[in-house]
Amino acid sequence: MMNGGFFGRTNFSHINNTRWNPQQLVQQIQSRNSATLKAVKIRMKTVKTIEKTTKTMKMVASARLKESQAKLARVLPFAETSLKIINQPIEPKEKSLLVLITSDRGLCGGINSQSVRKAREILKQKKAKGVKVDVICLGDKGVGQLRSEIPKQMLWNTFDLAKFPINFLGIGVLTDKILENQYDDISIIYNKFISLVSYQTTTADINSYKTMTEKYADVFAQYDFPEDMRLTTMQSLFEFSISSAILNGLVQNEAAEQSARMTAMDNASRNASDMLKNLNIVYNKGRQAAITKELSEIISGAAATKSA
Repeated sequence: MMNGGFFGRTNFSHINNTRWNPQQLVQQIQSRNSATLKAVKIRMKTVKTIEKTTKTMKMVASARLKESQAKLARVLPFAETSLKIINQPIEPKEKSLLVLITSDRGLCGGINSQSVRKAREILKQKKAKGVKVDVICLGDKGVGQLRSEIPKQMLWNTFDLAKFPINFLGIGVLTDKILENQYDDISIIYNKFISLVSYQTTTADINSYKTMTEKYADVFAQYDFPEDMRLTTMQSLFEFSISSAILNGLVQNEAAEQSARMTAMDNASRNASDMLKNLNIVYNKGRQAAITKELSEIISGAAATKSA
């Protein structure tokens, strides 16, 4: 039996009694490095799976982005006109409503975090001015980040909006529910789609019905129709403008979400590809070193048995 030195951890006691078996020696030596190489190989397989998944998610996001852009092109003309009517600077009042639009799913970068950060800023500013603020969240991610902070200020929330087609009829139901309470102003926070690689967190400020009627009283006075019809028309215009603003926010946020997810998945795919290359190099180097070490130990062991 040989102890110490290069072969200190290998047992050669059987060589004196039996015929030397190189295959058995190779198996003993290989067991030392197989665990490390096996772990690297498992990790390579995991990274390959992640890369395939992220590439698939990028393709899905790209297809959905095209649908969102087409939808945005149909909504934008109505929304721009409505926002000109109701999106005016707001003076601090007693009671406000904050409508936060976020996505229901993650894996889209920091798009939801920026919207929630903007909501926190507005809540802090209005709290400092003594304004009572109610909050409505359209999207699960906003609820998850604000529920523990302002549980009493949250009126109600809506989830899974992406599962159903966004249309004006459904938004009208939301508007009716919002207008059940009287607010001095309404702020809608959403992410505005700018391009495939950029978006902007935006706030649409809506004044109360009373403020709008006072501002546009002279405009409506130019038209000749009964007084009761004038009030009904202005009320309908106010409700239509709020619905258009919410619809615009939802469609804009949906397009921004898909573009952000497409970018995030593209970056993830590139990172996975780079990681796979590095793991490949590590695996090949380890395998080469193991083979070289095995050969040297086999040759040294054979020389040692002959000399013994």
